[in-house]
Amino acid sequence: MFELRAGDVTARRILFVALARSCGIAARLSAVDGTAQYLLQGIWLDAGFTNASGTGIIALQRAEGLREQKYFQDFSLARLKAGCFHTLRFKGLDEEACSDADFSFELPVRPGRYRLTAGRRLQDGSITGYLTTFCVKQGQTSVVALRPPVGQITAAPPP
Repeated sequence: MFELRAGDVTARRILFVALARSCGIAARLSAVDGTAQYLLQGIWLDAGFTNASGTGIIALQRAEGLREQKYFQDFSLARLKAGCFHTLRFKGLDEEACSDADFSFELPVRPGRYRLTAGRRLQDGSITGYLTTFCVKQGQTSVVALRPPVGQITAAPPP
């Protein structure tokens, strides 16, 4: 990419991380959305390949007595972008079960509108679940309840 001076966003992000590291600057690709980031005074900052800046926190609060929840298997999170929700991927897991031991319930994410989808397939093949949408604002924590799915899948109105 460097020699050709051409490449997609992912290639630019990878090149940035490689160049920053070669100069002794701590850099990474975000585990949430692959954004190139660098460490400045103990804070991970976006490298600037997008218009968004800063992060907020999604704090998933598990209901009392709720059994272990697995990302992708029991619930997922998605961010609204260009009119469509895009599922968030964590730690390089691609639709694999991610247990409580592997999953952080406080997630730094870009500001925006998000959707939590939770569900469970029953023995008769039917599904119980729920959808809820919420906003994450820069520098703020959005607490989202992770509760047992009951009844038919319904959508909660935005806050």
